[in-house]
Parts: sequence; C-alpha cells; structure tokens
Amino acid sequence: MQIIQGAALLLLVLFFFTLFSYKALKGIKTMGALASAACAGMGMLPGFVAQPAFPMIFLGGEKVEK
Repeated sequence: MQIIQGAALLLLVLFFFTLFSYKALKGIKTMGALASAACAGMGMLPGFVAQPAFPMIFLGGEKVEK
C-alpha cells in the first residue's frame, strides 16, 4: 500500500511541476533556477558532512579542532 501511495504522490508532484512549468509566467526558467539551486546545495552536502570525519589536509586546508 505504501508503494501505491508513494507512486501516487510522485505523480501528483510531477503533475503540478509540469502544470507550473508550462502555465505560469516564466515557469520553465523558474523551475530551472530552483533545480540548479537544489543541485548546487546537494553538491555541497557531502563535503560538509564528511569534513569533521575526514579533514582535507591534502588539499592545502588546515585541520580545525573544535
């Protein structure tokens, strides 16, 4: 049942995404900007999470003691 609910929610989100992209004023450009921001934010996440465990001294950084 959870798989069906998840699939239905995904289709609903995709429907509204498509509706906004094509019907809103500059919707495609707006969604592109939001997608770029989300990708940039997720690109920074692994370094932020791994930084305390694995200091990047080999890249010229200094180990920071907290």
